[in-house]
Amino acid sequence: MVQKSVAETIEGKNIAPVRQLFPIILAENPRMYVCKIDLKNLGIDESELLDGVEIATLPTIASHMLKRETLMC
Repeated sequence: MVQKSVAETIEGKNIAPVRQLFPIILAENPRMYVCKIDLKNLGIDESELLDGVEIATLPTIASHMLKRETLMC
């Protein structure tokens, strides 16, 4: 979902399409992370990420979890 042009393609039942919801979320300037290992495993280049998305390692994610920040995986 943090890959350019992907969010616009996600739709579900009984919920607004992500292409309508994502701009509202991004307007609040949330900190968004993507796992470095997942990028490598999925063959996604850093240049394909949305602006502002940070690449995180497991220790970084674990640190946020310990600080009880909200995470969505």
